[in-house]
Amino acid sequence: MSGLTAYRAHQPGQDPVAEGLLTMLAVVTLCLLVAGYGRGVHELWARRGVGRVVPGWRVAAFGVGVLTVLAADQGPVHELAESSFAGHMAQHMLLLLVAGPLLAAGAVLFVVARRRRIRFTA
Repeated sequence: MSGLTAYRAHQPGQDPVAEGLLTMLAVVTLCLLVAGYGRGVHELWARRGVGRVVPGWRVAAFGVGVLTVLAADQGPVHELAESSFAGHMAQHMLLLLVAGPLLAAGAVLFVVARRRRIRFTA
């Protein structure tokens, strides 16, 4: 067996308590992000009407992006990444090529800034 297939991101003997706390921290952070996003979209849709300021496809893209991050970090892709280098790189590609663009497409900040003509450059 080559060294690349025997790669392990976390060697045996890692503290399971610390790994569990890190997992809980990641999930709680993601939940807070989704809750804040959902509240903001709900407020905008309640004031301006559904789909007026933030189109539904942006909300769907953000939701699918978050699910992709969860699948890559906590799902079967994570288990594969623990046992092989190819799985580890597949996890990177999933996060970079799928989750990143979906989360960016769902970004509401740029939609609101464009409508109010706020510039992000000096």
